[in-house]
Amino acid sequence: PALGWAAAFLLFAVHQDATVYATLLNPGEAVTHRFRPGFQGYLFIVHGSAHVATDADAGELDEGGAAKVIAESAVDVRAREAGAELLLVETRAVERD
Repeated sequence: PALGWAAAFLLFAVHQDATVYATLLNPGEAVTHRFRPGFQGYLFIVHGSAHVATDADAGELDEGGAAKVIAESAVDVRAREAGAELLLVETRAVERD
């Protein structure tokens, strides 16, 4: 698990090679998730808005927004003015032809 997610996250069993993280961030609060080798993620903004950055890209996501994070070692998320409620689904990366 990423540092910072441990303060307010819930984990539950998924019968796949995946982990689901949930957290609440106060305005301006940030968290970094480091992916396990061979994994990627899907980030969802449930409420609020956030600035999302990887080594390759950065942008803003509003409530209901989502991002697929592939071929990255980590993702940084900083809550905007209203804070943010986030879900991150980490899944095994699958190479497709």
